[in-house]
Amino acid sequence: MRVRSTVIIIQEHKVAVIKRIRGNSLYYVFPGGGIEAGEIAEEAAKRENFE
Repeated sequence: MRVRSTVIIIQEHKVAVIKRIRGNSLYYVFPGGGIEAGEIAEEAAKRENFE
């Protein structure tokens, strides 16, 4: 399992989530992604937020 960094974005009383469908499963996750080699979690969170 890859180590991830996640961000919670709240704007105008709404929370940003990403809708995922995998097989027969539907679920929602907070925006984020894997931490690159040599990167700390905070840097990864900032990068993922920008992306």
